[in-house]
Amino acid sequence: MTAPRQLAARVDAGLARAIRTLAPTGLTYSEIVKRAVTQFAEIYQVAVDNGVARPHEIPTLIAYRYQLPPPPQPPRVGALNLPRLKRPTATGIGYAADLFDPDTEDPK
Repeated sequence: MTAPRQLAARVDAGLARAIRTLAPTGLTYSEIVKRAVTQFAEIYQVAVDNGVARPHEIPTLIAYRYQLPPPPQPPRVGALNLPRLKRPTATGIGYAADLFDPDTEDPK
């Protein structure tokens, strides 16, 4: 079976209610339908692959778990206090910041 380039579906009361329910997500009608069909196909494929349903049967989903995307991180502001790294110096191991004194014109 070749998939059509475009689909059309009559919007009955049930589909209209489902679309209204998903409106707050900000998805377009097309995105809502694409996600719904993709999810249904995944449910079907997993059921057939695991022997829960035969290829001609339509499984009914009876359980599920949510996975939400991680919350966005707030922007970083202010100074970063990074640990100072020890580096080799002419006199042994010292801090990198100790190698250069900004108050003098030449590095140590």
